[in-house]
Amino acid sequence: MLKAKGLKSGQVFSANEQSSGKGQMGESWLSTPSKNLLFSLVVNMELQIDRQFLISQVVAIALIKYLDSLSVQKSKIKWPNDIYVCLLYTSD
Repeated sequence: MLKAKGLKSGQVFSANEQSSGKGQMGESWLSTPSKNLLFSLVVNMELQIDRQFLISQVVAIALIKYLDSLSVQKSKIKWPNDIYVCLLYTSD
């Protein structure tokens, strides 16, 4: 889809599951249906190739800080672009 013309900054693509993703170093990447937030955000900007990872760093750190501000205690970054949050539910 990134090669398609007309994608605008701010467009979001989401999925309920990932069944044939490609992870790091040729690993496959899967997700359980409806157990994750899976999305990509289009950001159109010019950035030198050797600095593109900075986008992932800034976004990941900002998300963790935001989650901290909400008192979400079990959140962490799995580089390059995954945010893990463990939510425990109790029945009252």
